[in-house]
Amino acid sequence: MPTLEDILYKLPKARLFTLVDVRDAFLHCRLDNESSLLTTFWTPWGRMRWCKLPFGVTVAPEIYQRKQHELLMGLRGIEPIADDILVVGCATLTQKQLNHAKISASLMERAGA
Repeated sequence: MPTLEDILYKLPKARLFTLVDVRDAFLHCRLDNESSLLTTFWTPWGRMRWCKLPFGVTVAPEIYQRKQHELLMGLRGIEPIADDILVVGCATLTQKQLNHAKISASLMERAGA
């Protein structure tokens, strides 16, 4: 999984940054039926299972990171880091604000927000 240090070298001209936090990140990943059955647990009301990726699963961060990379692939100025998304604006003072706004809009469009 990439860290901020792994990404900073790619951004030498970056001047404007926004960090978007994905709330309850793992719960955005739906489990297939076979994986869902592996998460079955007992409750006083019977057996239950997770239909979405629960927190605490060892591979959850890697699975989420891969899905995030797949979703954001091809968007310039956007770098996923763990459960955050770094939006970067580059260029001159006036251009970077327009550039940053376009990048942010493309992120929201891709995310379906």
